[in-house]
Amino acid sequence: MDAYANKYLIKIIQTEYKKPLSPGEQDFSPYVSRYRGWFNLLVQDSRGEITSRVSINNYFGNEDLAFGGPIDLVFNDYNQDGDEDFAIGRPRKDSPEFQYVLFSINSEGRVYNLPAGGYKEDGFIYSAGTNATFTSDNGENRIVVTLCDLIKKYVRGKYLWNGNKYVFSN
Repeated sequence: MDAYANKYLIKIIQTEYKKPLSPGEQDFSPYVSRYRGWFNLLVQDSRGEITSRVSINNYFGNEDLAFGGPIDLVFNDYNQDGDEDFAIGRPRKDSPEFQYVLFSINSEGRVYNLPAGGYKEDGFIYSAGTNATFTSDNGENRIVVTLCDLIKKYVRGKYLWNGNKYVFSN
């Protein structure tokens, strides 16, 4: 990532390995079939020095995380504060929606969480989309998502930035 004329390398590294689930095992899903365990976000500057290390699992209730393949981070300044934002998500159990945690990286290469709340469980942005790319609405400080209930009814929702956190609004 090239931010603030500084080059940063952002990696997701697995810090604790757990055997991935196989078809037929409880909680198996193709979305969580390749990598399982504990993961960190690691940011390095152009000299190779670590500027930030964040445990991703801490934002998901200190539970094991699992991914179906490589994670592509997509950057966008959703809240228009000048820092690049990105999301990491997981499928939500018993729901067609995914839970996403929104992060940001500042000019010093430090990663921090952008809080969210007001829909289901606080701390997450929910979306039926399987990739961590959100739509900003008309250049405003909001994220537009597609939500889905258990009867597969899809509706639009949005999270509005209030200066401190994203708050769900329908």
